[in-house]
Amino acid sequence: MGSRGDEHPQLTQAEDGQVIFLDEAEQLVDNQGNKLEWTEIDDTSGALTADGTDTEFYTYVYSISPERQKAKVTMVKTPKSDKEVAKAKAKLNGTEVPKASKDEQKAIKDAEEVAKYAPNEKTKKEAQSISKTY
Repeated sequence: MGSRGDEHPQLTQAEDGQVIFLDEAEQLVDNQGNKLEWTEIDDTSGALTADGTDTEFYTYVYSISPERQKAKVTMVKTPKSDKEVAKAKAKLNGTEVPKASKDEQKAIKDAEEVAKYAPNEKTKKEAQSISKTY
């Protein structure tokens, strides 16, 4: 098939199930190699139809159903913990992230324990945020 915008695009035989651009449909030929002449179907769908060349055993009718292809992109932006940010910065700078000191490691463990056994949701969230900071 010729690329879009060619001065003399190549004609292509229409096949059942083809997915093409609408402007490429203008270059389709029927089962006998005759260029298809499209007419709009009298409805609001924008569908087009064309009669093909009849053969001894078959009558060919072609149709195109224009469809819009949409994709809805949803992006959720979630802030990273200070620890994750420090790792990312270190990786970009080619340096190592300093390991947590023994006191910091103990604080992380304590915060995780508090979060695990927190009496309410507020305390749990605070403890989790502290453990993620280190």
